[in-house]
Amino acid sequence: MIGAGDFERFYRDTLPRLEKFVARLAGSRAAAEEIVQETYYRFLRSRFEGGSDEERRRYLYRIAVNLAKNLWSRQRSEETIELVAHADASNSIDVNGVLARMAPRERALLWLAYAEGCSHREIAEVMDVSALSVRVLLSRARKRFVELMDR
Repeated sequence: MIGAGDFERFYRDTLPRLEKFVARLAGSRAAAEEIVQETYYRFLRSRFEGGSDEERRRYLYRIAVNLAKNLWSRQRSEETIELVAHADASNSIDVNGVLARMAPRERALLWLAYAEGCSHREIAEVMDVSALSVRVLLSRARKRFVELMDR
């Protein structure tokens, strides 16, 4: 189990990136804040025994992804998902608008790969899929991103 001092350091080191990651998944600031708080709560409650900060970080992200999946399920069942695409008249790409139109799983894969710089093995652990699947899923997510970017 992680000690109080080690947890404080771990929290300070992981919070900014986890907040950005969850914000992309959740779609709203309020939902993201709730997921981040619940993620750290569940992490502490789990008494995770992983030795390195890297193992702890992957476990933390896995908790966040599972909480986001729960949110997506609730949203689907309540039929409250509203995707907003921002039309931009200039030649610049509205990355946030493109990501908003993508499925949450696709957004998570792209974020982990490109914003977090995770390896396929790390993404597989976080997303709870096989490492071989990550390559295919990332390829599809990139293709979908390009398709939406051209619209």
